[in-house]
Amino acid sequence: MGNVISKQLSKSCVMKYYILGLNDADFFNSLLTFIQQEFDASLINIDEGLFTKKAYLNVGNITLVLEHHDDIGNYFYSNDLNSKEVTERLSRILESTLHNCLYD
Repeated sequence: MGNVISKQLSKSCVMKYYILGLNDADFFNSLLTFIQQEFDASLINIDEGLFTKKAYLNVGNITLVLEHHDDIGNYFYSNDLNSKEVTERLSRILESTLHNCLYD
């Protein structure tokens, strides 16, 4: 059994967290709702294109970005310097929750 979350450092040195195996746009909407409920996050803005969605959420004092691209899937990240605690916590929660759903 593999991981559900894959971490990749971007060229601009931002850690991005890719959700493996759940790549569709419908899951993006479920994930957005989950983050809002689990982290008491407020939606700042959402941009929707033909093959993309991008949501900006306020989680505590950071801005979390959740993205969907039809050819890549769903992932999240933050450009805020103090975001590691929130992004790592979200990664752990999703890893645990989704691993149980995908592999049970």
